[in-house]
Amino acid sequence: MNKITEIIKKYPKHFSKMISNNVDLRELVMKNTLLNSNASFPEHIYSAVHQISNICSNGNAKKYVSITQGFMFCGSSAKCQCCKQSVSAKVKQAKSSYTEVKKHEINAKREATTVSRYGVTNNGQLQSAINAHQLFYSDPKKVLTVVKQIADTKLANHGDRTFNNRKLAKNTCMKRYNVENTWLLSEAKQNPNLIFLKSKDVLQHDYDSISIDEIAKKYNVHKQTVYHYLGFHGIKDPFKSSFEQEIIIFIQSLGITNIVSNNRKLIGKEIDIFLPDFNLAIEYNGLFWHHDGVPHITKTYHYDKFIACEKKGILLLSIFGNEWAEKKEIWKQKIKSKLQLANSKIFARKTTAIEISAKQSRKFLNENHIQGYCTASVVCALVSSDNEIVAVMTFSKKRAGIGKQRGENAYELVRYATSSQVIGGASKLLAFFKSKYSPKLIYSYSDNRYSCGKLYKTLGFTLEQENTCGYKYFCPSKNKVYHRFNFTKSKLVNDGFSAEKTEREIMAERGFLRIWDCGTRTWILAS
Repeated sequence: MNKITEIIKKYPKHFSKMISNNVDLRELVMKNTLLNSNASFPEHIYSAVHQISNICSNGNAKKYVSITQGFMFCGSSAKCQCCKQSVSAKVKQAKSSYTEVKKHEINAKREATTVSRYGVTNNGQLQSAINAHQLFYSDPKKVLTVVKQIADTKLANHGDRTFNNRKLAKNTCMKRYNVENTWLLSEAKQNPNLIFLKSKDVLQHDYDSISIDEIAKKYNVHKQTVYHYLGFHGIKDPFKSSFEQEIIIFIQSLGITNIVSNNRKLIGKEIDIFLPDFNLAIEYNGLFWHHDGVPHITKTYHYDKFIACEKKGILLLSIFGNEWAEKKEIWKQKIKSKLQLANSKIFARKTTAIEISAKQSRKFLNENHIQGYCTASVVCALVSSDNEIVAVMTFSKKRAGIGKQRGENAYELVRYATSSQVIGGASKLLAFFKSKYSPKLIYSYSDNRYSCGKLYKTLGFTLEQENTCGYKYFCPSKNKVYHRFNFTKSKLVNDGFSAEKTEREIMAERGFLRIWDCGTRTWILAS
């Protein structure tokens, strides 16, 4: 073996060929190797010289690196238990010798590297990590499985499924906040820095300039404490709604992976969901956090976001909590339509335009339009070859309180809805209506919650005006939304409420919250 060792040292690049060409040395290697015949000759040489096998303690084949390094592990630490144990032992041994200064240097270097590579201070801030976190918590079965595992581990280790080491927690808290008195001290005494979080102006300034993790680190608090005060001041929703997570999961189910969540750089305000490949943004507006009792929810809060997105060429869909809960399938179809992913398509030329009764249109509109059925004097529909209604467009002549000043023979286009993607459907129905009723003027309204009015432009309408934002009332105790016309001042006074107070004051006293919409646009088409 000495001769083989000498050849390896003297000829590190050609040792294998030289040993192989020497019959005696080759025979010596093959006689002393611990490997099977599938191994390469350099591997046999290393095994024979060092009397080492390439099989790890877990029965897996280790990877051969070189004649000097020999065999490494059978895989990465994520797959190879041997590697994991070895790395863990080395890391533990190294960390045990670190001084506080050394630890600080390592953490600073780690943060600097992460920022240079990914633009964040820790990997948990990466969008991929956030999406994975949201995806996990959106699946109740996965969450319950982990909760059960934790409880089982506590039971096995401590004999109690709900075990918590209060002594350790107390010591940790005292060490972190330098608490010398009782465990039940107030938050302010535990950490004087909370006074900064309790100042809305200070917290708003921090939130606009640094991440939540960085705020937590700055004031030496847990990031959940930061989330609490952000929600308390109305700066940010206190948590990501499960409905918002559900929307993201639905989009992922369509095969879309490029999803950006909680982006604040796009328009200078936070956008819940953004799909860069489609220039489509989605806001989920939970009613408990989007009423005008929250300081930053102004009359034009939702409208301003819509306009800011439109200026960037982005369509913003604003989904309010009650609508996702009650009209989820309609919203899903609308999202798919905006993404050009409708389940089925039909050309209008293969359909027939007819008039149908309001009764016939009620079910169709309730199933296919966000706003549902609305009374109308004329209902036009497209039916397929098998006599199935695939599109409905309704018109009313000078609706009370809305079209009074429009003159004679003026109609409002009230609703348009389809059950699938009907190519050319709106044009065909509008032409059918015009041929039968010869209107002098048609006007309509696009809802900024889900439309910028593109369809009206296609149909030849022109934009007449931007309309102010409207509102509805939300009753938390009943978890129900009401149209504001149900609570006009005159109706409230007739019901016995004080005429001295405003409508808003009366409704606030009754516990109703005002929810502002995104505004509308008025469109006109003259003959």
